[in-house]
Amino acid sequence: MVIRVRYYAILRDITGKSEESLEIKERKLSELISLLNNKYPKLSEFMGKYKITVLVNGSICSDDCLIKDGDLVEFLPPSSGGSGSDEVRIISKDDVIDLNAVVNELRSNPSLRDCGSIAIYIGIVKGLVNGKAVHELEYIIHEDYTYKKLKEIINDIKGRYKGIKVVKIYHRKGRLKPGEEALYTFITGVRRKDVFQTLSEIINRIKLESGIWKIERREDGEYWVIGDGERIPRKPHSSSDHT
Repeated sequence: MVIRVRYYAILRDITGKSEESLEIKERKLSELISLLNNKYPKLSEFMGKYKITVLVNGSICSDDCLIKDGDLVEFLPPSSGGSGSDEVRIISKDDVIDLNAVVNELRSNPSLRDCGSIAIYIGIVKGLVNGKAVHELEYIIHEDYTYKKLKEIINDIKGRYKGIKVVKIYHRKGRLKPGEEALYTFITGVRRKDVFQTLSEIINRIKLESGIWKIERREDGEYWVIGDGERIPRKPHSSSDHT
């Protein structure tokens, strides 16, 4: 089988390439990493010192996930500025978020040894609003603005709460059904009080500031969801596709 491997930033200098195609047998992600470490000794040395992020088809996966034909595997070094690995991602409905893999990444990060708390918030689509059944919720996102704004929110939070070390925000776009997961927020900090307080603040600010809009389609019509829950009916002729 053939897979693509893509490298970013300093990892391009280390490997001497930005992308390569590899013909390999089906194997676990951990085995692929070992293969690449043997191929690039300097990559192995770098990974021994720094925590990198590995994505498979745009998603964080556990080390034992299977790599399949046609997969794209991406190696991302730590971001510039600060310890840990803050992250903002706009993801599609089909992107899989492995919660255990993200938590293991955070608690195994040597720069976070003074942290005693990891809080996770998962926002799901409601199936019932004001007694009316919800058919779907559509997220319309200005991706460039949202990415920058969420980064600003993270930087502001970390500037005011020194005990907060890492914040990760993943938000889905497009149409989701009731019960499907729309938002993931991970916060790692020294003290649980700060972690709980900042988690609540971040969720509220995402609703109010992020450039993410929602159309709620339910049994009694369609509604724009504004701010922290205000619903404004759409006009009957407003049926254009916003995805």
